[in-house]
Amino acid sequence: MKVMNFAQKLTNADRASLFLVDQKTNELYARIFDVGTGDEEHVKINEDGHKEIRFPAGKGIGGYVASTGQGLNIEDA
Repeated sequence: MKVMNFAQKLTNADRASLFLVDQKTNELYARIFDVGTGDEEHVKINEDGHKEIRFPAGKGIGGYVASTGQGLNIEDA
């Protein structure tokens, strides 16, 4: 949580999430995230009772960053 909060402040971002790669399922997942209005449908409860977000490693901006290793800064996202 501290890493995400520090990065959010450092980059002056409105929101932040910290995604990790699940090598077994080839998915990105986050247990630490800042959920905004309209995002609640993507949040699931896992078998351990933790809230998390999961999606395929090659999907979306997070998937691009994970697969290429290059960060993105999207203004006015």
